[in-house]
Amino acid sequence: MIDTAVVTYKNQNEKIGELRETIILDKYSKEKKDENIVVYKPSREINRGTSLIPTIKTVERIEALEKKYELKDGVLTRFDYAVDFEGDLNADIKKYRLFLECLNKSRGWSRQGGKVFLTNREEYIIGNIKIGNTYRKTTIYNAEDKERVLNIRFEDRTEIRTEEQNKRKTITDKLENLYDELAGIENYIEVVEAEKVRKLVNRYKTHQGDYVSFSEFISNQEENSYILTKNILVGAYKKIGMKGNPNNFIKRFRSTRPSKLEFVTKGEMKEMADKIRRIIKIELKELEG
Repeated sequence: MIDTAVVTYKNQNEKIGELRETIILDKYSKEKKDENIVVYKPSREINRGTSLIPTIKTVERIEALEKKYELKDGVLTRFDYAVDFEGDLNADIKKYRLFLECLNKSRGWSRQGGKVFLTNREEYIIGNIKIGNTYRKTTIYNAEDKERVLNIRFEDRTEIRTEEQNKRKTITDKLENLYDELAGIENYIEVVEAEKVRKLVNRYKTHQGDYVSFSEFISNQEENSYILTKNILVGAYKKIGMKGNPNNFIKRFRSTRPSKLEFVTKGEMKEMADKIRRIIKIELKELEG
């Protein structure tokens, strides 16, 4: 569902500057010498932005306003595709971190955009977690302070370089790409796990002297949401050279530590990706008419 769309118009300053419509975000729209950048958020008009509206409704509202004011030659230069989830970002941060790690792999982002970034809204409260490069940013963020119906938003912001004036075609092309990226995303978990195991082993060997025991090291990594799956812990346990059964270590750890070593599963990754893909599929059909 497109929550925000940016349309660039050429040589229509006198019309753009006079627009006073609820769906236009005046604060972010810009008037320039040869072009005007208009930021649309149609959900403001429908439900004050408290929940997402179908992409087709966003497109129809923009088209209706363009017809009303005779705005021509508008090119869609950015849109934010979003899907909302119920839950708690802090409690589920491992799931969303792994999801973005896998999406990174699906996109082949290795250099620019190859990392997952996490920011705090305030101490101990996560604001968002994201991946991105120059033209695209994918963020999962905590929306509970924005009076929205659901607390967590997945948002894929795409900057578009095109002269294509058919907005529906531009949106369709980009959504089809996202749909493909999410297909089988759970199959990238093993690649992510191998990387995380290497990093954990190197981190332990480099900073071993900072920890009283292996358990304390794991507790620190768990508190920072680095141990995403059971395979990551077991792999690090074995490569570091710990003795004994890792399952027994997990059992003892959970009985004595406040951090309970919660693990993310393939099923959770697939479920999240499938939900977004189902919505995209419906919206593509609606855009085709």
